[in-house]
Amino acid sequence: MSVARKADAATIAGLFIAAAGLLLGLHFEGIQLYDVGQLTAGLIVVCGTVGAVLISMPMHQTREALKMIPAMLHSTIKRDEDVIASVIGYSRVARQRGLVALEQEAAEADDPFLRRAILLASDGVGVEAMKHVLEAEISGLKAQAESAALFYETAAGYAPTLGVAGAAIGLVQVMKHLDHLEQVGMGVASAFVATIYGVLLANLVLLPIATKIRARADARMRACALIRDGMLSIAMGLNPSVIRMKLEALAQIPESAPARPARVRTAA
Repeated sequence: MSVARKADAATIAGLFIAAAGLLLGLHFEGIQLYDVGQLTAGLIVVCGTVGAVLISMPMHQTREALKMIPAMLHSTIKRDEDVIASVIGYSRVARQRGLVALEQEAAEADDPFLRRAILLASDGVGVEAMKHVLEAEISGLKAQAESAALFYETAAGYAPTLGVAGAAIGLVQVMKHLDHLEQVGMGVASAFVATIYGVLLANLVLLPIATKIRARADARMRACALIRDGMLSIAMGLNPSVIRMKLEALAQIPESAPARPARVRTAA
């Protein structure tokens, strides 16, 4: 099964719509970008949030979470129909040439989970042992995604609070210059920029990333579960037609849904 990567249209569209909405909102209110461009507020919110998260989280968890950022702009195409079609292709190979022949197919599998499942089936380790190994790997993938999502949720909790702290610091400066009343209004407005930064950072960046990670993880778990059940069925020697019906029932795919052909060699 080949894994095709393409730009994640939802993420890109969301970034564009959010940015356009903010800019248009500022324009309609007559607010210029430099009015909300406060370096001090940005330093307090961003650096404060980063520092708080580093204090809260182990370094290895931080590294793993940051590694997922580039993937937010890309999407791995892995429809249930494609996974099933690929598994059925391997089942036909095993039916025609035996489980040992699957070892040659493993090298062409781009999905690492599928590759390991194929090798386990071809090695004849037994259905129970194969099931335990694959389920342990699925649990590990889920735990990794949850750890990364928790990292960004934790950061999202700190950002608004630090924004309030930045606003309070700004107000302290305003209070020190009450003798210049003409500057008080501008100073108060500038003080609350930090609050805006904290709220936007949390709700337009950090929380969406955490939610996207969990959504991607759910889709990945679904694909892995289909691969697991399909390869276990192959190891048990089930007929390809029976395997297809079983996997389609698990995925609840309509009979009319088209499936892309699997890239699997079916002849020696």
